[in-house]
Amino acid sequence: MSEKTENNIEVPTQSVESPGVWLWLFAIGVVLSPILNFYHIKQLYNAIQNVNWDVIWQQSPMTVLSVIFEFGMQGYMLVFSLLLAAAFFGRNCKFSKMFIVYIVSLVCLGIINTAIIAAIPNVTTEQVVQARAFPISIFIIGLVWILYFLNSTNVKKIFVVGANK
Repeated sequence: MSEKTENNIEVPTQSVESPGVWLWLFAIGVVLSPILNFYHIKQLYNAIQNVNWDVIWQQSPMTVLSVIFEFGMQGYMLVFSLLLAAAFFGRNCKFSKMFIVYIVSLVCLGIINTAIIAAIPNVTTEQVVQARAFPISIFIIGLVWILYFLNSTNVKKIFVVGANK
């Protein structure tokens, strides 16, 4: 795209690439993610308000570890999702790499969380299966988005070429 000046000289203009449909879909997730993370932290906090921790510690220290780990994981997800949102909407060229680090770390944290939950005495098989589903679903969804970010020309135009405007 170019503009003509008074002397009919064509001057190229830098066009700012607008996000495609898939990036708008991703943008919705970027906005909702911190809200959902905050909601999960609040829900977890409300669930443990009237718990006698001494009794739980005596019965199963792994249960206490699981709750602490869940709080830490949700806090990490909240902070990192806010950083991702800032990088995404700021069209930061490091966004794709940050997203890959986020997905890999969530899969690792999910695997650790599953191991902790499986080590809790009297935990049901259904609870372990639910815990196992988190890293698997994050891996699959993350893989799709990562491949899109690495291969999309639209993403490259927005986050690489147009990033330092």
